[in-house]
Amino acid sequence: MATYLYCLFRDPVDPPGGLTGIAGSPVRGIDAGPLRAWVESAPAAPVVSPESLTAHDAVTTAGLSTGSTPLPARFGDVFESDEACRSSLAARSGELLAALARVAGRVEMTVAIRLYATGPRPPSQAIDPASTTPGRAYLERLRDDRQETQILRQRGHVLARPVISAVHHLLADERATFRPSPPTYLVSHLISRDAVDEYRRLASAAIGVPSATEPLRAIVRGPSAPFSFTTVPG
Repeated sequence: MATYLYCLFRDPVDPPGGLTGIAGSPVRGIDAGPLRAWVESAPAAPVVSPESLTAHDAVTTAGLSTGSTPLPARFGDVFESDEACRSSLAARSGELLAALARVAGRVEMTVAIRLYATGPRPPSQAIDPASTTPGRAYLERLRDDRQETQILRQRGHVLARPVISAVHHLLADERATFRPSPPTYLVSHLISRDAVDEYRRLASAAIGVPSATEPLRAIVRGPSAPFSFTTVPG
């Protein structure tokens, strides 16, 4: 059986009883030098799916609920055995302890802003269909998609400004990403555990209340393990 890694702690934190992972086996704690790792015995590396990603996140969320902030592993981090996992982590213990120190006492909060298409695309120029090759048409579609992505990304940045301004004094770090399907602008913040309620209140107020003509564009997610800011290096 392989050893699937979920997250790391610098304290001797054990998983709660009954916690199972992606393979349906119990999640357990093993020592790796000065680190405590949460792992699961699995027959092979998991297949990426909504269910497996959710199961991975559920374990790291359980880790966060212990009161310590875990260093999350990337999805699919598998070792041949417990011993191979211990050896790899112990060899990098200095780097990993530094990463854990960075997120100690902190959690990740995220504002997800749903974006909408900018409308019909005007033709950039008249094109003679007889002279348009499949290759040219493909390149033109790529160009239009890039332009649409740039417009949506910029729109997300503008919509996020009021939220960022409202919570700026609470932030230890910030990351912004764009997901194309469905178009979503994500702003993740690393904050103190003690600031979660204030962050949620200020961010929600900055988002505002939806109306009949203006649907809810953004939601506040978290707290979660700090995936956006540091993970176990692969």
